[in-house]
Amino acid sequence: MRPSSSPSDGLLGGLSGDPGVDAELTDRALLQAMLDAEAALALAAADCDLAPRAAAQAIAAGCHADRYDPAALGRAAENAGNPVVPLVRALTEAVPAEARAWVHLGATSQDVLDT
Repeated sequence: MRPSSSPSDGLLGGLSGDPGVDAELTDRALLQAMLDAEAALALAAADCDLAPRAAAQAIAAGCHADRYDPAALGRAAENAGNPVVPLVRALTEAVPAEARAWVHLGATSQDVLDT
């Protein structure tokens, strides 16, 4: 496998057929979209009294793509079958211990990918 040489060489590269759109469909953008789903899930759980507000806020605070290595997550995804599994592991490790039980609460990897 060759290393990515341009933004459109990533996971979603070339799918839209429009070079301008493809330039926005980077691995980092996909990573941030998955993290946005995890943050929204945690905050919604807190809104419904299913998770402590402090835990949800800590999870949301950890949901910034620049804190994660897309290449490492991609390598781990090869073994996991999708990028969500290693991302959830990394996010869980990144948040305070008291928030870890609430990461990815009630969701599947497919839920995050679909979102």
